[in-house]
Amino acid sequence: MTYLGRSRKEDLKTLAEELGLVVGENFKMIQLTELISKSDNYYEPLVKGMLQVITEERVAKEATALLEAENLRKAQVLAAEKENVYKQQKYELEKTSTTARMSALICLGCPVIN
Repeated sequence: MTYLGRSRKEDLKTLAEELGLVVGENFKMIQLTELISKSDNYYEPLVKGMLQVITEERVAKEATALLEAENLRKAQVLAAEKENVYKQQKYELEKTSTTARMSALICLGCPVIN
């Protein structure tokens, strides 16, 4: 039964619910472990296996959420980089266009050399 004490509260709540037990919102860890261990459905190997699966599913969900958050962050960074490249290219194009117009205006005012 010590394995119950090493578990997370959220996992114990899920386990208790899967065992068909009524869990109060404010149950403490000790109350959850007692509720589970004193249940009519308590069979240690089965409960231990169920808890392991519940824990693995939670860990997998957390890992997926972290991965999704990281992918979102990378996508935002990439979008910002693309925006910066676009702005830089636009600036360079405007600069080149302005330089070309200035050169054309200067040449219009220049005397033709024979």
